[in-house]
Formats: sequence, C-alpha cells, structure tokens
Amino acid sequence: MFALVLAVCVLLVVVPIFAIGTGSFMTRFGFFHLAQPWTLDNWARTLEESVFGRSVRNTLLLAFTAAIVSPLVCSVIAYVVERARHVWGRGLLDLLLLLWVPSVIPGALAGFEAASRLRRRAGRIS
Repeated sequence: MFALVLAVCVLLVVVPIFAIGTGSFMTRFGFFHLAQPWTLDNWARTLEESVFGRSVRNTLLLAFTAAIVSPLVCSVIAYVVERARHVWGRGLLDLLLLLWVPSVIPGALAGFEAASRLRRRAGRIS
C-alpha cells in the first residue's frame, strides 16, 4: 500500500517538476531530435533580468511574513472563538468557522480512513 501511495506521489509531484526543470534547459521543450537540444541561454537570460532578483526577494519576503504572521493571527482567532464568549464579532468568527467546515471534511475523512486502514493492516483492529 505504501509503495502505491509513493508511486502516485512521485507521478503527481516529482515527474511534473522534473519535466519543467529539464524543459528549462532545452532550446525547444520536447524536441529531442534537434542537433543541439540543450542550452543554458534560458537561465542566463533569466538571471540577468533585474525583475528576477526583485521577484525572488518579494517571494521570500511574502513567504516568511506569512509563516510568522499567520500562526500568530490564527492563534488569536482561536483564543477568541474558544475562550471569549461575549466579545463583539464572535458570531462572525463562528460563521467563518462554519464556512470552512465543508472544505475540511473530505481531508479529515480521508485521514481517518487512512489511519483506520493502517491500524487494521497492523492487526490492531479486526
């Protein structure tokens, strides 16, 4: 079972990333019959662009900011939803929580099912 899951993950994640990576080193993606299919010109042009450096800097700034701010904001919201019963806006937070429930259920059910199958396979559940 693990091998099947690993194979699916490799097919869905690793293969497309590998194709995009190798395609970035080709003169024309998918044309292997050319006399010279491989080149570094694409990366040389990309690294020479000033926009590329700014884009990488902006991406890293947004990623680090989201990684730091998101847990803090979500912790405050979780505290307000759970502890503060008579705070203005609590009803709105409850509504937002209810709006997220439908998107959480499929993943949670899949996780429960996977855990159940693993336990059954290990002999813990008959």
